Amino acid sequence: MKTNNIHQAVTDLETLRHALQECEDRFLDIIGLTSEYYWEQDREFRFTRILGSAISPGPRLQAILGKTRWELGGTPLVDGGSWDKHRALLAEGKPFSDFRHKRNDPVVGLIYLSTTGKAVFDQTGQLLGYHGVTRDITRIIREERLLALGNEVTRILAGTDDIPKALRAAMDAICKTEGWTAGQFWKVDPAKDVLQ
Repeated sequence: MKTNNIHQAVTDLETLRHALQECEDRFLDIIGLTSEYYWEQDREFRFTRILGSAISPGPRLQAILGKTRWELGGTPLVDGGSWDKHRALLAEGKPFSDFRHKRNDPVVGLIYLSTTGKAVFDQTGQLLGYHGVTRDITRIIREERLLALGNEVTRILAGTDDIPKALRAAMDAICKTEGWTAGQFWKVDPAKDVLQ
């Protein structure tokens, strides 16, 4: 009789393992279909696991594992670029959504990220870490900045009759938006048929 119970328990355990593996496989398939990646952190907020098509195994992933978000050299787009409020929120075990920050990626350069996370607790309520998803929003940020730039240039041009002054102001707005140190405007001199 006991042998049957042991055999049934082993069979049940194998069925459960198979079901859990199917769930994880489906989860990984879904993450692979998005531009997001799933991450986990320990109680010191160091990355311990990252999954998703947005980041593949290799040196880039290894450079992230074992580090905190702020150790990766990023800067929040809120709170004056300080990590203090975000770190305090994590220490309290509070969830967060659409936390936007930027950092230099060694492969692609400057990227903008939106991160959402939730704390993980043990049975006694002790904080074990966090898990969540991160989405690359570099293209979205770029589009937002270009739209704002277009509106600013339109406002500048519509607000004056002094074309040279408006042109300088528009060039200044473009340089600030693009992070350029200088800009030049060239025009054709029809009398000499040259650019000036």
